[in-house]
Amino acid sequence: MALRLLGPYPYLIVFKLGITNLKFWGKDERILNSTLALLNDLTAGYSNIRRLLKTQEIQLLLRNHAVFDFVATNEDISIMRSRTNFYSSLMRLVNIELEEEPAFFDEFMAPITVKFKEISAIFQNGNISSSVNETQIRMAVIGFMRDLRGISASCTRKQFYLNFLLWCFSNGDSNVSNLFSVMQESIKLWIDNADVVTPILKLLAELVMNRQSRLQYDMQSCMAVVLFRNIAKVICEYGTRLLSLPPVPKEHHYKQRIKNTGVCCQIIKNVLAGNYLPFGVFYIYGDTCMTDTLDITFKLFYKLQEENFLVYPKLTQAVYGFLDIVTKDCTTAYISKMEEIYFIAIFRAIHRGICSVDTTAISTSCSILDQVITYVFEQLTQQPGTTSMIQLYREPEGDRWRTAFEKQPNVLYEMLVSILSQILFEEVKCQWSMSRPLLGLIILTRESGRFDECKREFLRQQPENYQMELDKAFTRLMDGIAKNVTLKNKDNFTQNLSTFRKEVDIILRGGTVVSSSTDIPVTTSIGSEQEYTDNMTD
Repeated sequence: MALRLLGPYPYLIVFKLGITNLKFWGKDERILNSTLALLNDLTAGYSNIRRLLKTQEIQLLLRNHAVFDFVATNEDISIMRSRTNFYSSLMRLVNIELEEEPAFFDEFMAPITVKFKEISAIFQNGNISSSVNETQIRMAVIGFMRDLRGISASCTRKQFYLNFLLWCFSNGDSNVSNLFSVMQESIKLWIDNADVVTPILKLLAELVMNRQSRLQYDMQSCMAVVLFRNIAKVICEYGTRLLSLPPVPKEHHYKQRIKNTGVCCQIIKNVLAGNYLPFGVFYIYGDTCMTDTLDITFKLFYKLQEENFLVYPKLTQAVYGFLDIVTKDCTTAYISKMEEIYFIAIFRAIHRGICSVDTTAISTSCSILDQVITYVFEQLTQQPGTTSMIQLYREPEGDRWRTAFEKQPNVLYEMLVSILSQILFEEVKCQWSMSRPLLGLIILTRESGRFDECKREFLRQQPENYQMELDKAFTRLMDGIAKNVTLKNKDNFTQNLSTFRKEVDIILRGGTVVSSSTDIPVTTSIGSEQEYTDNMTD
């Protein structure tokens, strides 16, 4: 902020100092990171970029970005991590430069193209694992993937991003394998090396991120489909090989076995949330790339259930974000036909999320549960032989979820008990989120008598002189609530639940509830005067 107040010349002085640092101190991690943070700040605004692009120093930097030691050499993993930030800052400058000089993209990418061709040629020759330079090749791949991730992250203009994707696919040379072939071969060779695999998967997650609608092309373009099909191959290659690997020591377990499952989940989330991939047509044309990708991702997710993954915040966010987007209306056909063990695993993960202390995990888990419960309710209440016009043009849905509930009849009951217990006895930060799936749970479990069983168990655990009032409160909970899961009905239930929670609290504190004209519970005394005084001090 202080730099902006000093005018254009101090900007240039500071920038020149940064260039000097990159030249002579590029292998000092502390200085390098501070310098790149400064470069990131200097390229953060349009006016700043315009001002910098007029300088000779910037023009030289954009045309000679590969000469710095920390870019040209591949020796230190920690130093190589900085290259993503470096190229992200440079690409912000390139975006503006391309507005006036579209051909500059090829010039900027020229040094990276040379690396690309060298790496591709080595993979085509084969025998990398027996090469004396195997370590150098591996480090070159790591640096290459990190460079591309930085470029992709800042390449937000639609046409420029299309140019970048075309570069990834062909690189202007039909004799050189594309980027995704290099990724697959790298995973085959170094599947057990997270230093290689993680940059590859994170680059994939960035490539499918629809930043500023950069992936929403016109009807003539099939780029989104082509991109996803190539990415699907890489994910399936990785997942299949990872599942066959033996255990590793505990200190390496997260990095080598768990962490990248979250990245795979993030990739699928980015694809589905981007709203640019017409995956509904895959079924029509018999293309299984989406199904195959979801299959392998759910296998990784199922394996994750053996772990206490909630202790890893980034992994938790990625997993629940993935489940949230997959259980939406767009992929119900897949969810309805998935294997029972994976369907139940979703509920187990939801249960763990609801019982956690992470507010984000709780609210997302409730959203997932609400979507699944709503779908199940709609299927159960659908009249036999009736099919909507929308369903006629979609992939047919299955009913394996019915089998899953038959094999695990207590799943919904456990959810019901957990949510009610938290609402009634704990400081709930996500009461609104919890109320949405709770209505569906009550309706579904009421038919089988499990809701009444839950209510009786709750009443049995309370003092006998409170049970009648609590029973009336349960009755009022469903006043005016229809037997459906429409948004309006859920809103009414949410209001009732808020009142119900207050009433139960009043009753358990020794008061009694008297309905007023405003439907606000009013406390009156019961028992002795001493009991009333004690209750007031609680």
